[in-house]
Amino acid sequence: TGIMRGNFRATRIEVTGGRRSIYCAYNCVVEDSWVHLQGGDPGGDAHFSGVRMEQNGTFRHNTLVCEAARGSGTGCSAALTGYGDFAPVQNNLIENNRFVGSLGGGATMCAYGGSSGADGGKPYGDQARDIRSINNVFTRGTTGKCGNLGAVAHFDPTRPGNAWTGNTWDDGTTSTFTLIGEDG
Repeated sequence: TGIMRGNFRATRIEVTGGRRSIYCAYNCVVEDSWVHLQGGDPGGDAHFSGVRMEQNGTFRHNTLVCEAARGSGTGCSAALTGYGDFAPVQNNLIENNRFVGSLGGGATMCAYGGSSGADGGKPYGDQARDIRSINNVFTRGTTGKCGNLGAVAHFDPTRPGNAWTGNTWDDGTTSTFTLIGEDG
């Protein structure tokens, strides 16, 4: 991981390499930055992401890409991931970012919205809340969907404080998300 844990501010930086370029476990601000070109895994068991969010993160005005070298058993999950593996995904602002789709590593999605595993598949998946996705732009890329399967998965608009507002595709049309349990 290029930058990880908490209590940091990353402004106007370029982050490349690693399984995840940035891991914000708690209290992070990432602004005006470019996250891309994650590493490769010749062994074939890694899953990559651009930024992983957990709690109290602000991600504003960044260009986010997941483009790790793919091999058998490996791949890019998304440019932004919020999974309830180690802690609840809560109180995150994702605002005015550009999510670039379908480059090099062919990410599964452009983002995971915090409620992954809400069906009991992850210990904290059902505790996502206060995730605000505002005025982001998703590029369709070669798949026409941003990621291989879609733009955003597992964003649950019914969770307390969650908001999906003003998000668009790069052509200006409204961008949507995939609800829990739906396939891309």
